[in-house]
Amino acid sequence: IWVGTADGINKGEILEDGCINWEHVNEGLAGNWIVDIQDHVTVDENNEVERLWLVSWQSSGQGPHGLTYTEDNGETWQRRSAVFPSPVAPREWEPDVYTAVIRYPTFTFLPDGSIYALGLAYMPDGEEKNYSRVSDDGGKTWEPVRLVEGISVRCPVLHWVGNTLVLHGRYTPDQDMIMHTSIDQGVTWSARKIIQDYDTDGGYSSSVNLDGKSFMAFSTDKGEQVLPRNHSHYEAEKICGIQGVFLYPSKDEK
Repeated sequence: IWVGTADGINKGEILEDGCINWEHVNEGLAGNWIVDIQDHVTVDENNEVERLWLVSWQSSGQGPHGLTYTEDNGETWQRRSAVFPSPVAPREWEPDVYTAVIRYPTFTFLPDGSIYALGLAYMPDGEEKNYSRVSDDGGKTWEPVRLVEGISVRCPVLHWVGNTLVLHGRYTPDQDMIMHTSIDQGVTWSARKIIQDYDTDGGYSSSVNLDGKSFMAFSTDKGEQVLPRNHSHYEAEKICGIQGVFLYPSKDEK
Protein backbone atom coordinates (compact mmCIF):
# COMPACT_ATOMS: atom_id res chain seq x y z
CA ILE A 1 0.00 0.00 0.00
CA TRP A 2 1.33 3.43 -0.94
CA VAL A 3 0.00 6.61 0.70
CA GLY A 4 1.18 10.06 -0.33
CA THR A 5 1.56 12.79 2.29
CA ALA A 6 2.80 16.38 2.47
CA ASP A 7 6.15 15.05 3.72
CA GLY A 8 6.98 12.10 1.48
CA ILE A 9 5.31 8.76 0.88
CA ASN A 10 4.31 5.95 3.25
CA LYS A 11 4.91 2.35 2.15
CA GLY A 12 2.71 -0.17 3.92
CA GLU A 13 3.20 -3.93 4.04
CA ILE A 14 0.06 -5.86 4.97
CA LEU A 15 0.95 -8.61 7.42
CA GLU A 16 -0.77 -11.99 7.84
CA ASP A 17 -2.61 -10.81 10.96
CA GLY A 18 -4.09 -7.88 9.03
CA CYS A 19 -1.85 -5.25 10.57
CA ILE A 20 0.16 -2.90 8.36
CA ASN A 21 3.88 -2.33 8.79
CA TRP A 22 4.57 1.25 7.63
CA GLU A 23 7.82 2.70 6.34
CA HIS A 24 8.17 6.42 5.67
CA VAL A 25 10.17 7.56 2.62
CA ASN A 26 11.09 11.15 1.77
CA GLU A 27 14.59 10.80 0.31
CA GLY A 28 15.28 10.83 -3.41
CA LEU A 29 11.89 12.24 -4.40
CA ALA A 30 11.40 15.24 -6.67
CA GLY A 31 9.30 16.93 -3.97
CA ASN A 32 8.03 16.11 -0.50
CA TRP A 33 4.32 16.79 -1.18
CA ILE A 34 3.00 13.73 -3.06
CA VAL A 35 0.07 14.83 -5.21
CA ASP A 36 -0.64 11.75 -7.34
CA ILE A 37 0.47 8.10 -7.51
CA GLN A 38 0.17 5.73 -10.50
CA ASP A 39 1.25 2.12 -10.96
CA HIS A 40 2.08 1.27 -14.57
CA VAL A 41 3.85 -1.38 -16.61
CA THR A 42 6.23 0.65 -18.77
CA VAL A 43 7.98 -0.53 -21.93
CA ASP A 44 11.57 0.70 -21.66
CA GLU A 45 14.10 -0.36 -24.30
CA ASN A 46 11.74 -3.16 -25.43
CA ASN A 47 11.48 -4.56 -21.89
CA GLU A 48 8.35 -4.42 -19.74
CA VAL A 49 9.10 -2.85 -16.36
CA GLU A 50 6.59 -2.33 -13.55
CA ARG A 51 7.04 1.13 -12.11
CA LEU A 52 5.38 3.13 -9.38
CA TRP A 53 5.16 6.78 -10.48
CA LEU A 54 4.72 9.88 -8.33
CA VAL A 55 4.11 13.52 -9.16
CA SER A 56 5.06 15.87 -6.34
CA TRP A 57 6.09 19.39 -5.41
CA GLN A 58 7.62 21.18 -2.46
CA SER A 59 5.18 21.81 0.41
CA SER A 60 6.60 25.33 0.60
CA GLY A 61 5.01 25.95 -2.80
CA GLN A 62 8.38 26.60 -4.43
CA GLY A 63 9.73 24.88 -7.51
CA PRO A 64 8.17 22.86 -10.33
CA HIS A 65 6.14 19.67 -10.11
CA GLY A 66 8.53 16.75 -10.40
CA LEU A 67 7.95 13.23 -11.70
CA THR A 68 9.62 10.32 -9.90
CA TYR A 69 9.43 6.55 -10.28
CA THR A 70 10.75 3.38 -8.64
CA GLU A 71 11.34 -0.05 -10.15
CA ASP A 72 12.43 -1.77 -6.93
CA ASN A 73 9.50 -1.19 -4.58
CA GLY A 74 10.81 2.10 -3.24
CA GLU A 75 14.41 1.11 -2.53
CA THR A 76 15.64 3.68 -5.07
CA TRP A 77 13.94 6.48 -7.00
CA GLN A 78 14.58 7.98 -10.44
CA ARG A 79 13.62 11.52 -11.41
CA ARG A 80 12.24 12.77 -14.71
CA SER A 81 11.89 16.32 -16.00
CA ALA A 82 9.38 18.74 -14.46
CA VAL A 83 5.77 18.11 -15.48
CA PHE A 84 4.80 21.79 -15.45
CA PRO A 85 7.36 24.62 -15.32
CA SER A 86 7.28 27.01 -12.36
CA PRO A 87 7.29 29.89 -12.86
CA VAL A 88 5.83 29.43 -16.29
CA ALA A 89 8.07 30.43 -19.19
CA PRO A 90 6.30 33.06 -21.34
CA ARG A 91 7.14 31.41 -24.69
CA GLU A 92 5.30 28.23 -23.68
CA TRP A 93 2.05 30.05 -22.95
CA GLU A 94 -0.09 32.82 -24.36
CA PRO A 95 1.68 36.14 -23.69
CA ASP A 96 -1.01 37.40 -21.31
CA VAL A 97 -0.98 34.37 -18.96
CA TYR A 98 2.69 33.56 -18.57
CA THR A 99 2.75 34.53 -14.90
CA ALA A 100 0.30 31.76 -13.99
CA VAL A 101 1.41 28.94 -11.69
CA ILE A 102 0.15 25.37 -12.05
CA ARG A 103 -1.29 23.72 -8.95
CA TYR A 104 -2.89 20.34 -8.18
CA PRO A 105 -1.22 18.30 -10.96
CA THR A 106 -2.59 14.86 -11.78
CA PHE A 107 -1.52 12.36 -14.43
CA THR A 108 -2.40 9.09 -16.08
CA PHE A 109 -1.08 6.80 -18.80
CA LEU A 110 -2.70 6.75 -22.23
CA PRO A 111 -3.23 3.48 -24.14
CA ASP A 112 -0.04 4.05 -26.18
CA GLY A 113 2.03 4.39 -22.97
CA SER A 114 2.45 8.16 -23.11
CA ILE A 115 1.86 10.26 -19.98
CA TYR A 116 -1.03 12.73 -19.88
CA ALA A 117 -0.77 15.38 -17.15
CA LEU A 118 -3.33 17.99 -16.14
CA GLY A 119 -3.25 20.80 -13.62
CA LEU A 120 -4.99 24.00 -12.54
CA ALA A 121 -3.57 27.46 -13.21
CA TYR A 122 -4.40 30.52 -11.16
CA MET A 123 -4.55 33.30 -13.74
CA PRO A 124 -3.35 36.88 -13.10
CA ASP A 125 -6.98 38.09 -13.29
CA GLY A 126 -8.13 35.58 -10.66
CA GLU A 127 -9.69 33.12 -13.09
CA GLU A 128 -8.80 29.42 -12.79
CA LYS A 129 -8.13 27.30 -15.87
CA ASN A 130 -6.93 23.77 -16.55
CA TYR A 131 -3.89 23.02 -18.69
CA SER A 132 -2.53 19.71 -19.91
CA ARG A 133 0.71 18.28 -21.25
CA VAL A 134 1.78 14.98 -22.84
CA SER A 135 5.08 13.08 -22.77
CA ASP A 136 5.67 10.19 -25.16
CA ASP A 137 9.09 9.21 -23.76
CA GLY A 138 8.32 8.42 -20.13
CA GLY A 139 8.59 11.96 -18.81
CA LYS A 140 11.99 12.77 -20.28
CA THR A 141 10.54 15.52 -22.49
CA TRP A 142 7.10 17.12 -22.77
CA GLU A 143 4.96 18.64 -25.47
CA PRO A 144 4.01 22.33 -25.05
CA VAL A 145 1.45 23.15 -22.37
CA ARG A 146 -2.08 23.26 -23.80
CA LEU A 147 -5.19 25.05 -22.51
CA VAL A 148 -8.01 22.57 -21.89
CA GLU A 149 -11.13 24.26 -23.23
CA GLY A 150 -14.46 24.20 -21.44
CA ILE A 151 -13.48 22.95 -17.97
CA SER A 152 -12.42 24.46 -14.66
CA VAL A 153 -11.59 21.80 -12.04
CA ARG A 154 -9.75 22.36 -8.78
CA CYS A 155 -7.91 19.39 -7.22
CA PRO A 156 -8.39 17.38 -10.44
CA VAL A 157 -8.14 13.58 -10.47
CA LEU A 158 -7.79 11.43 -13.60
CA HIS A 159 -8.71 7.77 -13.88
CA TRP A 160 -9.96 5.28 -16.47
CA VAL A 161 -13.29 3.49 -16.59
CA GLY A 162 -12.96 1.11 -19.51
CA ASN A 163 -11.97 3.20 -22.54
CA THR A 164 -13.31 6.42 -21.02
CA LEU A 165 -11.02 8.87 -19.28
CA VAL A 166 -12.74 10.42 -16.26
CA LEU A 167 -11.80 13.72 -14.62
CA HIS A 168 -13.33 14.73 -11.31
CA GLY A 169 -12.78 17.33 -8.61
CA ARG A 170 -14.22 20.65 -7.50
CA TYR A 171 -15.85 23.10 -9.90
CA THR A 172 -13.92 26.28 -9.19
CA PRO A 173 -16.74 28.92 -9.19
CA ASP A 174 -18.98 27.24 -6.58
CA GLN A 175 -17.05 24.16 -5.30
CA ASP A 176 -19.58 21.56 -6.46
CA MET A 177 -18.15 18.06 -6.82
CA ILE A 178 -18.17 17.46 -10.57
CA MET A 179 -16.90 15.14 -13.29
CA HIS A 180 -16.08 15.30 -17.00
CA THR A 181 -15.47 12.42 -19.40
CA SER A 182 -13.30 12.13 -22.50
CA ILE A 183 -13.47 9.52 -25.26
CA ASP A 184 -10.49 10.94 -27.18
CA GLN A 185 -7.80 10.57 -24.50
CA GLY A 186 -8.13 14.02 -23.01
CA VAL A 187 -8.21 16.10 -26.19
CA THR A 188 -11.82 17.19 -25.56
CA TRP A 189 -14.09 16.83 -22.53
CA SER A 190 -17.83 16.48 -21.98
CA ALA A 191 -19.92 19.09 -20.22
CA ARG A 192 -19.59 18.94 -16.45
CA LYS A 193 -21.86 16.65 -14.48
CA ILE A 194 -22.60 17.54 -10.87
CA ILE A 195 -22.05 14.60 -8.57
CA GLN A 196 -22.89 16.57 -5.44
CA ASP A 197 -23.70 20.25 -5.05
CA TYR A 198 -22.15 21.47 -1.82
CA ASP A 199 -21.70 25.00 -0.56
CA THR A 200 -18.38 24.16 1.08
CA ASP A 201 -14.85 23.72 -0.19
CA GLY A 202 -14.14 20.04 0.39
CA GLY A 203 -10.81 18.27 0.46
CA TYR A 204 -9.06 16.36 -2.27
CA SER A 205 -11.18 13.76 -4.00
CA SER A 206 -9.99 10.29 -4.97
CA SER A 207 -11.35 7.34 -6.91
CA VAL A 208 -11.14 3.59 -7.32
CA ASN A 209 -12.65 1.08 -9.75
CA LEU A 210 -14.41 -1.93 -8.21
CA ASP A 211 -16.44 -4.53 -10.10
CA GLY A 212 -16.76 -2.32 -13.17
CA LYS A 213 -17.98 0.71 -11.21
CA SER A 214 -16.14 3.90 -10.39
CA PHE A 215 -16.20 5.07 -6.78
CA MET A 216 -15.31 8.65 -5.86
CA ALA A 217 -14.41 9.68 -2.31
CA PHE A 218 -13.88 13.09 -0.77
CA SER A 219 -14.03 14.83 2.60
CA THR A 220 -15.67 18.06 3.71
CA ASP A 221 -13.84 20.82 5.53
CA LYS A 222 -15.95 20.45 8.68
CA GLY A 223 -15.49 16.70 8.88
CA GLU A 224 -19.20 16.11 8.43
CA GLN A 225 -21.65 15.70 5.60
CA VAL A 226 -23.27 18.89 4.34
CA LEU A 227 -26.72 18.34 2.87
CA PRO A 228 -26.82 19.02 -0.87
CA ARG A 229 -29.07 21.69 -2.33
CA ASN A 230 -30.56 19.12 -4.69
CA HIS A 231 -31.23 15.70 -3.18
CA SER A 232 -31.83 14.12 -6.59
CA HIS A 233 -28.11 13.47 -7.00
CA TYR A 234 -26.22 10.47 -5.67
CA GLU A 235 -26.59 9.63 -2.00
CA ALA A 236 -23.39 9.47 0.02
CA GLU A 237 -22.20 6.29 1.67
CA LYS A 238 -20.10 6.97 4.75
CA ILE A 239 -17.14 4.59 4.71
CA CYS A 240 -15.35 2.77 7.50
CA GLY A 241 -16.71 5.13 10.15
CA ILE A 242 -14.28 7.81 9.04
CA GLN A 243 -15.65 11.21 10.01
CA GLY A 244 -16.36 13.37 6.98
CA VAL A 245 -15.32 10.86 4.30
CA PHE A 246 -17.93 9.76 1.79
CA LEU A 247 -18.11 7.50 -1.26
CA TYR A 248 -20.17 8.24 -4.35
CA PRO A 249 -20.65 5.13 -6.52
CA SER A 250 -21.65 5.52 -10.14
CA LYS A 251 -25.13 4.16 -10.93
CA ASP A 252 -23.82 2.22 -13.91
CA GLU A 253 -20.56 1.54 -15.71
CA LYS A 254 -20.86 4.87 -17.53
